[in-house]
Amino acid sequence: MRLLGRDDLTDSKPAAGLSTDLQTSLEEEIKKLLSTTGKTVSLISGNGSLGEDILLILLGQQQLRSNTAVAGNEIMDGLRTSGHNIIRADNILRRHTETGHIVATGKRRRRRYWLTSDGIAKASRVARRLASSTPPQLSE
Repeated sequence: MRLLGRDDLTDSKPAAGLSTDLQTSLEEEIKKLLSTTGKTVSLISGNGSLGEDILLILLGQQQLRSNTAVAGNEIMDGLRTSGHNIIRADNILRRHTETGHIVATGKRRRRRYWLTSDGIAKASRVARRLASSTPPQLSE
């Protein structure tokens, strides 16, 4: 970059995505909205929008389980546990792939899905909106 005369770019550090304060608040909001049971990440209280719930499940898989490449059956298990009674989610996943929120690789049973940076941003906005409207849980 110095050869091109862009010294300002060589001194700056690359952005790591979210700052640590935003990351911790996002993790708290995700823990308020999602629960994990084994490999299944499900919504504690779904918002009714299947497309947004898929993004939240993928974000939960990434944040709570450190699973970035999520199998389709893990998404379906999470949706069913969340209360969605659907047979297939591939049409909605394809729509998210076309908009650039999700990347899909593989074929058939080896197909894996993960969030792009735009998908993470959208899922984070949805999580913040739902977390602010969700009443705090009482601990016994």
